[in-house]
Amino acid sequence: MPPRPSGGNGGRIAAILGGVAVVLIAVGVGAFFLFSDGGDSIGGGYDNPRDVAQAWVDREGEPQDLVCAADLDAVSGDEQDSSVQTTGLPSDMPASETTLKSVDVASGSDSGTFTMEMTMEVLGTETSSTATYDLVKEDGGWKVCGILAPDIEVDTPGY
Repeated sequence: MPPRPSGGNGGRIAAILGGVAVVLIAVGVGAFFLFSDGGDSIGGGYDNPRDVAQAWVDREGEPQDLVCAADLDAVSGDEQDSSVQTTGLPSDMPASETTLKSVDVASGSDSGTFTMEMTMEVLGTETSSTATYDLVKEDGGWKVCGILAPDIEVDTPGY
């Protein structure tokens, strides 16, 4: 098979799409904290790991019921240290669809992970990214942890 010709913009476009996907996930997490509107929780957290993962994906619930104490402390510390004022989401953001892809918690365990997938169209190309977060049992309920550094993978078809 002959070598691919050099020079094209494929790598540059893939990098742009990947960067956009990562920024959108970060904006989504930030928007969650700005626009959360309450949800069903039990005893300071969710009774079931799948329920807290779904609430996170759906952006429902209060941060203190969804997020582990260590991450809440880190987020509140970052907010106090930051001079940047959040103004909300830009109106020209591409529409995205976010779904819960998987929840992995062994029976009887106090920890696990879940993966959410976000799909969007950018520059006429549909791209998807996944973010994997930790789940921990804390104060009798399940909570999301690792919100500031999820494991993110970007799928840019054709590149």
